Amino acid sequence: QNITIQNNLIIAVQNGVYLRGLATAQNNQNKGIIVRDNVIGATVNNFSAGNTATIGAANGNGIYINSAANVEIANNTITNANINSSNFRGIWLNHEGGAAGVALDSNIQVTGNTLDNFNVVSAGVTGIRVTLGSHTQPLRLLIANNSISRLASQNGQSVITGFAYPVGILIE
Repeated sequence: QNITIQNNLIIAVQNGVYLRGLATAQNNQNKGIIVRDNVIGATVNNFSAGNTATIGAANGNGIYINSAANVEIANNTITNANINSSNFRGIWLNHEGGAAGVALDSNIQVTGNTLDNFNVVSAGVTGIRVTLGSHTQPLRLLIANNSISRLASQNGQSVITGFAYPVGILIE
């Protein structure tokens, strides 16, 4: 509850920011989450000269938010996903492990983020992915003023149902 993650440099990890609320009963989700002004991945590695500071691994995420309400994800830079990654997502809003209609993920704003250079060798890559499940109440979700560029999946599929291709924003 009421968690702020702000002004951090996060490199060489599978998941930059990972917040997982409970989705097994109403009102168990994380509330009051702010993830703002962070750099996740970088073009310069301050710890190992000459090496790019990549992020990601199989199923990695720049920012992963699960079962949350009243969330602000703003002005973050997520860049340079590991070339050996598969199924990498820059920002993933998810409803995992709960009964349908229970988590009530609502009032989520994803604004002003820069997502760049996600190049994976297999499976898909997504700038922003939203998987919030079915709900009995209306959701409030704002995705605005984000910059998503240079997404590539070298061995992607041509079948849209496989999600093994580059997608800027995917809402399912």
